[in-house]
Amino acid sequence: MKNFSKGSILTIIASLVFGFMGPISAFAVSPLPVNLGDAVGFSLLSEAGITNVPTSIITGNVGTTPMAGSSIGLTCAQVTGTIYSVDATGPLPCRITNPSFLTTARGAMEAAYTDAYGRVSPAPVTELDSGLLSSTTPVFAAGIYKWSTDVSIVDTITLSGSAA
Repeated sequence: MKNFSKGSILTIIASLVFGFMGPISAFAVSPLPVNLGDAVGFSLLSEAGITNVPTSIITGNVGTTPMAGSSIGLTCAQVTGTIYSVDATGPLPCRITNPSFLTTARGAMEAAYTDAYGRVSPAPVTELDSGLLSSTTPVFAAGIYKWSTDVSIVDTITLSGSAA
């Protein structure tokens, strides 16, 4: 079981990525896309490290800042993309050390989160499955998702979408 605190990247993904999904929506109006800026290529971007319960498969870039690269608990084989680290302790051989890019991406992530968190239209879906997401969780339609509790992924879920 993967546990993410309510302030973690999953909340950000739920608030942001789902806003970009296609028109499989129960809402009359889909939310406008959230501008991710320099965080756009990241599937996981964290300020507190990344934990892993093998075997995760991440498509897209991964990074953490200001935490050391050693706080990225993924292997290169699990990530299709680049693993960015603020120092030379991230996973090898796929890690790229780029602290200034990560700082810029983190700022963009925080701005996007603030935007998504403050949205009220369309009305957010709240407390979906009481924060226990699994393969039995309904398809995520375009919209805004919020939880007041921790969110756990108890088996396989797929998040997909696009910036269009």
